[in-house]
Amino acid sequence: MPAEPALSALFAQVLRSNPRVAAARAAVDAARARERAADRPLFNPELELDAETPDTSTASVGISQTIDWGRQARLTPHPGRL
Repeated sequence: MPAEPALSALFAQVLRSNPRVAAARAAVDAARARERAADRPLFNPELELDAETPDTSTASVGISQTIDWGRQARLTPHPGRL
């Protein structure tokens, strides 16, 4: 027996406006985001600046990026999951 349209609409409205349901949805969204982030590499580019000026004017600039060749994270299939 299908539910009455008014009852279905009321139930949907309660689910949309209930703060506990909204908090539970936010917690699920946050957990999914943490799971996606746990599967990504953690390496950020690094910028190095160096300058010397006592007797000679020397300056250097360098940028480095670590590359995860081995993807050792694959050893744990889903590191963000419990």
